[in-house]
Amino acid sequence: HLGVTSSILRVTLGLLTLLAGFEILYAAIESAILVTGLLAVVNLGLGILGAYLLVAGSSPLETEEEL
Repeated sequence: HLGVTSSILRVTLGLLTLLAGFEILYAAIESAILVTGLLAVVNLGLGILGAYLLVAGSSPLETEEEL
């Protein structure tokens, strides 16, 4: 469902799930704290970006007539 849907929520959750699976496999290989921190920052960034796009896409734009 990752590339098939245009729903922002489904795409964001799909990417987070895919990244979590990658992190589980990668954690067995790499034990560096810097890499773990980088993956955590990527997770947070993806979550914040998905939330922003979800909120920005749902609010109607103001027109000059409404002002």
